Amino acid sequence: MKAQSLLKVGAVTALLLGLFSAYYYGQTPHPYQFTEVRFCPTTANKRTMKYFGKPTQSQSALDNKYCRFKYRLLTEVWKSQQFNDVVSLPDGAFITSD
Repeated sequence: MKAQSLLKVGAVTALLLGLFSAYYYGQTPHPYQFTEVRFCPTTANKRTMKYFGKPTQSQSALDNKYCRFKYRLLTEVWKSQQFNDVVSLPDGAFITSD
């Protein structure tokens, strides 16, 4: 019985330590500035398709697949548009938040 209560106290202590360290890690300053970028392509389906009855359904399927993920880029890379060398995408396909 005593070992079981000691195990519970140890588990709660480890959980609290993990929560505190995760919280304070977000509060510490980082050496680099990051920009969050989401890739949100617009649909090319302007007419009724086999799997999607309306273009809005096609757009919502694209949003569910791609637009929900956020990627973090260095702000310096984003402002100088170094990513355009790798992939050429229109500016309207990105949603940014600093």
